[in-house]
Amino acid sequence: MTSCHRIINRAAVLRMDLRSFFPSIRRSRVQAIFRTFGYPEPVADMLGALCTTSTPPHVWRNCGMDCNPEQLRIARGPFTAARTCRAGAPTSPAIAHLCCRRLDSRLAGLARAASAAYARYADDLAFSGDEIFAKHAARLATQVAAIVMEEGFHVHYRKTGLMRPGVRQHLGGLVINQRCNIPRRDFDELKAILTNCIRTGPDA
Repeated sequence: MTSCHRIINRAAVLRMDLRSFFPSIRRSRVQAIFRTFGYPEPVADMLGALCTTSTPPHVWRNCGMDCNPEQLRIARGPFTAARTCRAGAPTSPAIAHLCCRRLDSRLAGLARAASAAYARYADDLAFSGDEIFAKHAARLATQVAAIVMEEGFHVHYRKTGLMRPGVRQHLGGLVINQRCNIPRRDFDELKAILTNCIRTGPDA
């Protein structure tokens, strides 16, 4: 995650989400990362294959989805035609971060031009600033979407929103209104678990 402290306790936080983040990172992009590190092309191709995957056709045939076969064929196309970054694999976050270096550089520059701060955690993008930034947040969101598309990703528009101090500002599972903290519900749940450990022992 890019630096989080710059977006804490700000007048407004614009949060955006990247749609199908890991499946958007194709095998060719991963291979290019390894070639950039100096690996020979055959080795880079092999590493790219190990770090990417595609959904086998038989999994889709047996998925139990009750829908038109033609619609299912079209929907599964991007997931079976090309190998993409493995969602959930231990290698994926680091590889995705490397693949987003140019995206991060461009968005950070855009944020500086708008007198705002930028942070990203995986597919969560955040821009924060003062009241002047808040007034132009909609225009910034349009510019961000254009850059994101040029870099091979897509914005999940339904998850785009401007968060002000009067509501819970959250990013990556953390609350960032006044300081970086976990949600109250998670805190209470952890407290209850520790209390039960003291009372009845960890085995219980």
